[in-house]
Amino acid sequence: MSLLSRILIVPLVTLVVAALLAPAPASAAVLDVTCTGLQTTTYTPGVTLTPQTVQVNLDRNFGPCVSLSQPAVLSGTSNVVGNATLSCLDLLSPGDGTRTITWNTGQTSTYTYTRQIINLVGQTVRTETGSITSGLFAGKTVVQTTTLATVQITDCLGEGVTGNSGPMTLNIT
Repeated sequence: MSLLSRILIVPLVTLVVAALLAPAPASAAVLDVTCTGLQTTTYTPGVTLTPQTVQVNLDRNFGPCVSLSQPAVLSGTSNVVGNATLSCLDLLSPGDGTRTITWNTGQTSTYTYTRQIINLVGQTVRTETGSITSGLFAGKTVVQTTTLATVQITDCLGEGVTGNSGPMTLNIT
């Protein structure tokens, strides 16, 4: 066997053997629930460059939804109202928390999450990834993604940012 043949064949054989001996990949989680929807947030007073106490009203309306294990689940809502000390910089910050979704069936799902923020070409993509800790779909993984217009520094002047809204998706596996 020529040197050139050995140089080409040995790495190829090594790659094939490694592929055959490698453990099989874990099967992908099955998508159980998928929803589209709309998130609307209002801030009173508006969020400015200076941190201040603001009332936050976060409404999420999920639907239509499709569920393999719970076909009666067609829609859901999540509403959070509370006070927080915020500035415009906080609107672009990652974080974590807990949310509860009330489904059209009257059942609930509570999940804890970690939020990541990515800003792309005038859009802010907020992704909450976590686990459903109680209620319907307990033990499953949730990923909720919302796309919003990116807050510009000029939006934070004057009365500040008084609200935003955008489309969202929810997937439970």
